[in-house]
Amino acid sequence: MRNNIAVRKSRDKAKQRNVETQQKVLELTSDNDRLRKRVEQLSRELDTLRGIFRQLPESSLVKAMGNCA
Repeated sequence: MRNNIAVRKSRDKAKQRNVETQQKVLELTSDNDRLRKRVEQLSRELDTLRGIFRQLPESSLVKAMGNCA
């Protein structure tokens, strides 16, 4: 009788751990998707800024670099 109770408790704990693991997987998958979208957004923004930077006249760049010092 005791063994049956112990086995049942052990199985219940294993099921609970499995449920918690599945929930964590869903949470991390969602976070990963959100972060991938953010990386894509920032990459597009970086490409835009690089394009703007390339279009600036060189004299503007020299002045800007002088202001940083």
